[in-house]
Amino acid sequence: MIIDKKNYFELKKKGFSAIKIDASLKRDILENIKLKIKKLLKNKFKNNLNKINNIEDKVFIRNFGNVSQRFFEFKLANKFNEILKSQFKDNLNLDVTMHNPTKSNKKFNKKLTKKDFSFYWRIVRVNKDDVGKPHNDEQFWKLLSKKELKFNYKIKNKIKIWIPLYGVTKQNSLRVLNKKYYDKRKLTISKINGMKKPNIDQTWFDRNKKNFTQCTDGKHAILFDYKTIHYAPKNNSKNIRISCEATIIIR
Repeated sequence: MIIDKKNYFELKKKGFSAIKIDASLKRDILENIKLKIKKLLKNKFKNNLNKINNIEDKVFIRNFGNVSQRFFEFKLANKFNEILKSQFKDNLNLDVTMHNPTKSNKKFNKKLTKKDFSFYWRIVRVNKDDVGKPHNDEQFWKLLSKKELKFNYKIKNKIKIWIPLYGVTKQNSLRVLNKKYYDKRKLTISKINGMKKPNIDQTWFDRNKKNFTQCTDGKHAILFDYKTIHYAPKNNSKNIRISCEATIIIR
């Protein structure tokens, strides 16, 4: 994986940048996910990932519905964190790290510890409503209680990295909005089933939908600012879509 000055300049200018990522790294991450899926579904999909699309919704939600269930174990997450630290330090002279799981993450998934990293994956099935509304990640961050995360360092900035792993094409990839179109007044918070969730002005989004960029064909990862508005479209392809992501803290 390479994150250089060109990427960082583009990130500052547009709010996002496509970065090169080693095929071997993607392969290792995907193999790790396959092993987890085999274990969870007791090897019912027989190496055919698309068979996940055939399981009942309640089984899918039970196994993959909460993000806490999809964290990578420490060994792989730490390896990825070291790669990030090296790239940002060597190429940009920046000190970065991924953050640890929240208090709620650890409560839901008892296997998570305070030393783990918030590096996780997600599955989007074919023709299913497995995607959320357009948002920026700052909306979620502001909804976090101060008790959820504790830091022993000062946060200078936050960046997100999104990595396509399987079934990602330019047509069904993540969409990101150039920061020149950004309007924080259109980002709202709504209560859904008693819980506060990020929302967006639908009329504004519909008017700006044409301005979102499909910036990867599945071969590049996306680096984007925490204020960058983004969304993943419904998966209308032939394959399930698998990706992984993490927040990068600049200290």
